[in-house]
Amino acid sequence: MKKIVSFLMCIVLTFGMMAMASGCKGNKEKANTDLLKGQTIRVTGWGDDAKPVAGTESGDLQLEAIAAAEEKYGCKVEFVVMPDLTTQLLTAATTGQVVSEVILQRMHNVINLLMQGDYFWSVEDLGGDPKDQLFNQDTTHYAQFNGKTYGWFYNPTNVNSIMAINKSIVERKGGKMPYDLVEDKKWTFEEWKKIMVLGTDVENGIYGGGRSQATVQTFFHANDTGLYTEKDGVHVANTSDPKLQEVLEFLSNMTLNDKIYEANDGKAWDYCNNTFIDGKYATATIGLWIARDHLPTEMTDEWGLMPIPIGPSATEYKKLDTECKAFCIQKAVNEDYAKALFSFMNEAFAYPLDPIEGMRGHYQSFCPDKESLENLMMMQELPLTVVNEFTQPDLRNYQGNTITGSLVGMATGAKPIRSTLDSITPELQGILDEYYGQSQTSSTK
Repeated sequence: MKKIVSFLMCIVLTFGMMAMASGCKGNKEKANTDLLKGQTIRVTGWGDDAKPVAGTESGDLQLEAIAAAEEKYGCKVEFVVMPDLTTQLLTAATTGQVVSEVILQRMHNVINLLMQGDYFWSVEDLGGDPKDQLFNQDTTHYAQFNGKTYGWFYNPTNVNSIMAINKSIVERKGGKMPYDLVEDKKWTFEEWKKIMVLGTDVENGIYGGGRSQATVQTFFHANDTGLYTEKDGVHVANTSDPKLQEVLEFLSNMTLNDKIYEANDGKAWDYCNNTFIDGKYATATIGLWIARDHLPTEMTDEWGLMPIPIGPSATEYKKLDTECKAFCIQKAVNEDYAKALFSFMNEAFAYPLDPIEGMRGHYQSFCPDKESLENLMMMQELPLTVVNEFTQPDLRNYQGNTITGSLVGMATGAKPIRSTLDSITPELQGILDEYYGQSQTSSTK
């Protein structure tokens, strides 16, 4: 068996080296990597996700590749955590400060700065080809601005938004995990509701689930819709779409009428995660990092992982995420030095495994059962859908708007749905017009 694994690893590494070579061939001119000798290359992120995770197959291989590139180019990589990274970049945009040689940033924050000025080097400026398979194509898709690509990433896009189910609660009530519904695309909102009805035990403080920070917007996209869309190159409010009302009515009825879903207004952002871990929710909409970093060690009950269920007007599962991260380089970095950094990154950080099977090993390291693993692998092969209400523009933080509060009101039954959707349309369209620099005339065509 070890010989087979070693043989497969050789094949994978060979393809990885071919990909790196392809990335180098994509350069328009050879970068002067001598500029890196004796230098410290800071790779900075909001959290510690810029650094490969030691003790994992891909992480160990990536750390080895970084060490080899450091020796080859005579430089040293330093991983930096900067929780106020966006603030630092905003300040640097006006002062010309180099915050870090390389930055791992949420892509929408980069786009926000680009809308104000020429603050970052594009992949094309640095001599790269965004379509090169060295790069994660989900990232390059969401890194486009004015015809160029301003961010890149190497590792495959992992599954993030998922449904966790408390297997112990379901089994105590005489039910079974709905794994068999997934393959035939029968895992829908209504089937999810059945699990919540079964699991709710109000006398013992157990609910079917509860609303977390991005729940409403995530379920919009699970029903093939969103608050805004693009028509003929213009971003327009989508509030008249009946599929939005379907989602809001579903969530409102579960909260107000069925009393199986907690509203969670005013509670901490991690309340839903912690309540599920404590065995008080039958289901929870969570980020993969919760399943990876917390459920295996903190949860007493048995649990399993499912896709986000298919909405009433949708037919397919979605690989949903509320953000897209990318490496980028500030324009404040000298052009020749930026090209040298880009060449170094392409050699040091390239993903060393097959993009599908490599992720299988990652998921397998924490999945509680084979069905959960296969559910994640099914979603892994889907294209990424970014929840745009949390990205471009990010409605949570956009100039004190009232739209997020209105969504919560509709989803919890505190506000009428159709009239409230109509009432937020002018504010929403105004945000889109301002954010994208559109005229009111073009946006109302």
